[in-house]
Amino acid sequence: MNRLVISSTGRKLLTLTLLFSSVVTLIITVVQLYLDFNNEVDHLDKRFHEINDVLSESLTASTWAFDQNQIQKQLKGILRFEQVAKVHLAVEGFRDFEFANSVSPDGPKKTLPLNYVDARGAHDIGLLTVTFTMEQIYGGLIQRGMIMLLSNFLKTLLVSFFILYIFNRLVTKPFRDLAARAREASIAQLGLMQPQDLEGKAQSSRGHNEIDEMAHSIALMHRNFQGSYQALKMSENRFRDIIADNFDYVFETNTDGEYTFVSSNAAETDPLKKLVVTGQSLFQLPLEEDLKEALKAQAKIQDYTLPFPRGSERHYYNLNINPVYDLDNKFVGYRGLLTEMTETVLAKERIEKQEDQIRHIQKVGLIGELAAGFAHDFNNILAIILGNVAILNRVTSENPTSTKAVTGIQSATLRGQNLIQRILTFARRQGIETKPVNLSAIIGAMSELIQVAASKRTKVTLDIPDGIWQVRVDVSSFENVLINLSINARDAMPEGGDLFIRVANKTLQENTDFCVAGDYVTIAVEDTGVGIPEDMHEKIFEPFFTTKEEGQGTGLGLSTVLNFVQQSYGAVTVDSKVGHGTTFMIYLPRYQEPSA
Repeated sequence: MNRLVISSTGRKLLTLTLLFSSVVTLIITVVQLYLDFNNEVDHLDKRFHEINDVLSESLTASTWAFDQNQIQKQLKGILRFEQVAKVHLAVEGFRDFEFANSVSPDGPKKTLPLNYVDARGAHDIGLLTVTFTMEQIYGGLIQRGMIMLLSNFLKTLLVSFFILYIFNRLVTKPFRDLAARAREASIAQLGLMQPQDLEGKAQSSRGHNEIDEMAHSIALMHRNFQGSYQALKMSENRFRDIIADNFDYVFETNTDGEYTFVSSNAAETDPLKKLVVTGQSLFQLPLEEDLKEALKAQAKIQDYTLPFPRGSERHYYNLNINPVYDLDNKFVGYRGLLTEMTETVLAKERIEKQEDQIRHIQKVGLIGELAAGFAHDFNNILAIILGNVAILNRVTSENPTSTKAVTGIQSATLRGQNLIQRILTFARRQGIETKPVNLSAIIGAMSELIQVAASKRTKVTLDIPDGIWQVRVDVSSFENVLINLSINARDAMPEGGDLFIRVANKTLQENTDFCVAGDYVTIAVEDTGVGIPEDMHEKIFEPFFTTKEEGQGTGLGLSTVLNFVQQSYGAVTVDSKVGHGTTFMIYLPRYQEPSA
């Protein structure tokens, strides 16, 4: 083993090196601590600006509303900022708020006036004072200075002591070995190499020295790279999961709207599957012209409901688009999200339709109550008139002229009573008596009456096959319905025409908008008249609504029809086009004898 011999020149070199290094170390340490101190003070200003950016607006709003709970929460939130010792809020005309940590508030104070701006102008509502602590700064600087001095002194001592003897063996050669091994650790191999490989190879050369420290630092850097890479992969997987769970399409485009990136989780049968793909254009979507213009103007699109027809079906999507800019604030394209929301839109439409139906039912009920009240009173008056007409008949039986006049009064009064019965039926105040019947026999027996109601100008055709199922209805109400529909058909054909009444058995395999699935007897009343405009189809069943001229209709005929089918647990539909006639289809549930 070679013995270390230090000559006088070596001792002088060592002494001068130690002295110079110590002075330089001391100066550098002082300068570094001074810079660190200024940097820490600057950090306090940044901390205060962070408080201002994060909480000033919300704190101003809370102070203006004098929400004490919210103010206290926000002030306590400021105390959680690093190096904040005390926070004080003075509110104009109200109490002050102050909270402090356990540290000494020996640092600078920063103040922030709170100004609330509304339509009347700006209002000074308070002053926020934040006091910082210097304990952590001073403690950190002292600790940092001691570490710097101690580490630099030891390093200088070691370097100075060994520089003459082992520079070549313990510095130059190990550096060359480490450089060679570092060159072997390419970026591709870095992911496979374990951090201890670098440390082990360096230490295997010569004991533990500064080269090992460098190897250890490289190993730590390698660990950091691995950690960052894993965090990046986790973030990527998280982003992918979020897309899969919440969005059907995530896309990016260039400045012309052409897709440059598309991530799709939609089903293969989705109508947009072939449109939202790389190479296609965003403007191929069925966007409104004003929306396309907004996109060309680089506007942001949020929560836009995009309808997309597909044959007889209509799909709906929620569309969000943001313009994308690079670091130089240059527009580079769009980034957007598409999510299918057909069920949501259809459910909303169903709810709106149900709400309209409820409002209509309520309106009809109110009208019915009002009509029933008037009808009862008027019916009593007509009963008195009929009683007096009976007396007059006996008195004037020998006078033909008077008898004719009395008969006219009696006929008009009876027509009034018939109208009252229709009103009471509409209002559900008229008693009904339902029983199982065969409609074939009833309609057949009414054939002459139907012809009279339809007039001689109308050709009436009855189509009633054998084997029609029984239904449970009030016979007189059904006859009234058939006569009302015949009269309406007559009025729709002033020049004459054809009236078809068809009866059939029908089974609905699934629920419809107007009936549940089951067996029904259908009665179709079809005319070749002028037809009904489509915008009136839902109004014609409303009480007192009529398309006839004033004085020629009461507006109760079709409302009585609707009332009858509802009482019979059935339904009625209308199919009509202007100039192509009208067909009313009545559905009555099939009656079956209860099993013993």
